[in-house]
Amino acid sequence: MILKKKEADNKEWWEMYDYCDDSFYLDILSALPLSNCDNGVVLYIFNDKSFPSAMSFLEKTGIIGLYTTFVYVVSRVIRSLIANNHRRIMFEDLPFVDRVLKLCNDIYLVRETQEYRLEEDLYGKLIFLYRSPETLIKWTRFKEDISEDASSSQLSQSGINDNQKN
Repeated sequence: MILKKKEADNKEWWEMYDYCDDSFYLDILSALPLSNCDNGVVLYIFNDKSFPSAMSFLEKTGIIGLYTTFVYVVSRVIRSLIANNHRRIMFEDLPFVDRVLKLCNDIYLVRETQEYRLEEDLYGKLIFLYRSPETLIKWTRFKEDISEDASSSQLSQSGINDNQKN
């Protein structure tokens, strides 16, 4: 290969030519088809036509196999986005997470003040919340729900006490 920088009328460009006078070209490359130095640069590209072993089934089945594989992969991706939502619902669709957020902020503040024993207790409380779905649901109820539950439990307790007196 010969690379030359050319110049004319305040314009510059590069030109590339085959070097046709060396022994390798004369012995080997001149015997190949289209090996003419007058036509510019001739490139010979050797491609490996075999598929990787993991994809060999596509080579046998052709375009139908490729289409089937594409549809299968797309369906698996869509299924992974949609399926198993029931496991994430209790963590993503909580109605009132301000108390849990306050607990996380308290853990952060206690860590900043280097009160590690209190941090460990608060962290244990957070882990307990996420391990106990019933407690997590109680913690994330709206305030109105909590006041209604408290009043109904007080009424039921007073009813028990009244029955015990009789």
